[in-house]
Amino acid sequence: MAPLKSFFLLPPLLVSGQETLACANENCEAGDQTALLQSHLSRKSELSLSSTGAAFFPKLANLNDPHKRKEALLEMEKTAVKLANTQGPVEDVVVEICLSTANMLNETVLLSIIEEDAQDRVELQEGLDAFDEHEEARQNAQDAIDAAERGVQQAAEHLLECRTRESETCVEVVTCRDLIHSYPCECAEECWICEDHARTPPIICSDTTVMEGTASLCCIDRKIHHRWCEGEGSDAEIRQEVEWRQSTKSLFERYNEKNDQCHECWETCTNITQNCSTHIDRYTNISEECDLLVDLLRHESCEYHHSVGTALELYQQAYRLTLEAYQVLTARIMIGEADRKVEWEVLTRVICLLLSLTVGQGDAGAVSAESNQARIQLCWDEEVDVSHLDIDYLDPPDMLDLPVLPHRPCDANFSIDYPSVDTPPACEALEDVYGNGASSNCVCNAPIITQPELALGHFLMVDPAIQVSIANAETTWSTTFADGSVHTGPISAIHRENMDAITQAFFTEDEQNEEGANVNVAGVAWAYGSPDFAEDAASLEHRFASQGGLLFLNSDDEVVAVRGLAPSATTLNQNVVAYLSFALGQNLTDTQFASACPQPQAVVDSVQYDRGARQYCWVKGDIQMGEPATAMCHEGCFVYELANGRKLVFPLIDGAFANSLSS
Repeated sequence: MAPLKSFFLLPPLLVSGQETLACANENCEAGDQTALLQSHLSRKSELSLSSTGAAFFPKLANLNDPHKRKEALLEMEKTAVKLANTQGPVEDVVVEICLSTANMLNETVLLSIIEEDAQDRVELQEGLDAFDEHEEARQNAQDAIDAAERGVQQAAEHLLECRTRESETCVEVVTCRDLIHSYPCECAEECWICEDHARTPPIICSDTTVMEGTASLCCIDRKIHHRWCEGEGSDAEIRQEVEWRQSTKSLFERYNEKNDQCHECWETCTNITQNCSTHIDRYTNISEECDLLVDLLRHESCEYHHSVGTALELYQQAYRLTLEAYQVLTARIMIGEADRKVEWEVLTRVICLLLSLTVGQGDAGAVSAESNQARIQLCWDEEVDVSHLDIDYLDPPDMLDLPVLPHRPCDANFSIDYPSVDTPPACEALEDVYGNGASSNCVCNAPIITQPELALGHFLMVDPAIQVSIANAETTWSTTFADGSVHTGPISAIHRENMDAITQAFFTEDEQNEEGANVNVAGVAWAYGSPDFAEDAASLEHRFASQGGLLFLNSDDEVVAVRGLAPSATTLNQNVVAYLSFALGQNLTDTQFASACPQPQAVVDSVQYDRGARQYCWVKGDIQMGEPATAMCHEGCFVYELANGRKLVFPLIDGAFANSLSS
């Protein structure tokens, strides 16, 4: 309900402060608003039921119905205005009616507003306290995360230590393999080869190689055999000539020399082979140990996802339900607060006007008396202090952050988190020769753990009761708080379009028809939060300065209405022009985001930030998005960039702009 006139302060001569309003005489009672009204009206039945009283205030009885209170107050204000403008003396019965009605409004209705305010504060605190119930689940989730991380970390450390030893052993094995193919072992092998033309250089048994000393021991032995014997096989006989014994002396010397060399090569090669066998056995054992540790790491990682996922799911489900209930409660109380402030202002004005008719009656007796007219004018000119109805809306505690989760153990990118899962580079050459026994079968059915996705849903529009102006070529908004502080921030492009339905919902006929007034909504823009607003968003005006809201402009580009947004799971049965509902997010390309949001603003809403939102903008107009190009955001939309770089657009599908634009 929008204010009907500029705010004012009740003259101190008529009502002296909140204590007088709360308990002005012995008739002050406590209790439910309906009971208070009914009790008071029953005591004043001769007034409310009299033809004279009914003629003046026909809807007085409707004050005990919260759904009809606004209408009753508007009618009472009109009556009070008419009475205040009466020329000539005021009859005694009218004075009595005005005084009794003013007292009733003062003692009952204003008191009811105070009690409603107090009750809402209690419920708001209870809604906030409800998050305490999740601290145990929150701690369980955190404990599960910590325990799982310790298990995975220990397994990873053990595997890393094993891989370090494996790498060192592999270097030794590779070195051994090189030594096995080095000269000592090749020499030992060649000693017993008689001929091998495929070798480089080839082994050939000939007199030349024997005489030059390049022949193998086998060749020399064969030469001795031929020198010692005549013939072959069973026909072979020992030579009898003396000359061969003399000629073979140098041959035996070469044989002995070659034989010594071969024994030396064989002994050296044997030592190398034995050492390499030890290294290979050690490598095989360590490799098998590491393979078991790989399986253990995968198991711990799988259990990590199982335990963390289960604990987080239980916690997040409970938290989201409480958050949803808290948002609905907060939205309802915000609307109630805005209504109460307007009602307090109207009631104070009505009481002021009614009491002005009871002052100075008698000899002077005329409403038109100069002093009385001054009092009446004061009812219009002075502001009403409604700061005692300000409620601080504290943000709920942040939901437990999703930990930086490693890849699941069977994912292809698991080794990115734990490189030691893969075979060390130093051991890759040995896999084909010795094998590592690693299992290629990886099974883990742990769920994929994700943070809840960003979604907007319903937003109720709430009047923060502040005056906003725009400046700097319509790029900046500005407002002045009651404490004198000035806050400014950027605004989106103004979308100009006559919005008759919104005008009808926001303003009464009197306000629309008031001479010189221009409250017809002909444009809308989004006011982004003030970048220099350092205070926590608490009161409605503070939340607007921090988080921004919608600015509704007339044809002269003057701000005639301001609305903040309060998330709510339902519309709370509000008029269609009092809420906004958004579709699920749709993906945008980087180019589309840059086109839609040339100057994105930082996200300050804590819930949206927890969902990954980092930058956003408000768009209203035909923006071409998608392939093939489709016009979106004519009704309005929010566009976001997430922490992971993803870009999303949330089109408006129901509410103020979607259903109430004029044709």
